[in-house]
Amino acid sequence: MELMDAVVKQVTDNFCVDTDHIYATGWSYGASMSYEVGCQRPLGGPTTTATWGVRGIAIYAVAQMSGSCKPSIPIGYYLSQGTNDTVLNYDGGVNLTKNYATTNGCTWATPPKASGSHICTNLTGCKTGYPVEFCSFVGDHTAYPDSGNVSSSWGPAEVWTFLSQF
Repeated sequence: MELMDAVVKQVTDNFCVDTDHIYATGWSYGASMSYEVGCQRPLGGPTTTATWGVRGIAIYAVAQMSGSCKPSIPIGYYLSQGTNDTVLNYDGGVNLTKNYATTNGCTWATPPKASGSHICTNLTGCKTGYPVEFCSFVGDHTAYPDSGNVSSSWGPAEVWTFLSQF
């Protein structure tokens, strides 16, 4: 977290930044780090060392590896996870999504597992402004679902739609 605090300080000290709209995103280990940042640095959450927080996270193929934080302050949460991920277990991603669903006050129902290309599920009952979206796709460990590359994947557009709502 010290690294994240230093990066955000460097950027906010040198550029005009809307600190109500800071997001974390990542794939694999980066997703795990972003999950931890969302958990430890939520916008409006208590902190003794940071003056910033993330409004939401958008992560791809995640497992809890960067720490053991369980979220207690809601943030926007998006995850896409491959059903055949051979690196980070699909069910682990579902379980981490459940953590944010609980924190965000959503009605939990295990999102359907993709059997075709992909399926995105927006959980219901979430606190206003704190959505949780889980996208399941048939595929392995990739940040670009379906095709494995940015130019033909549905993933980036779905994340942009998610983040644009804030």
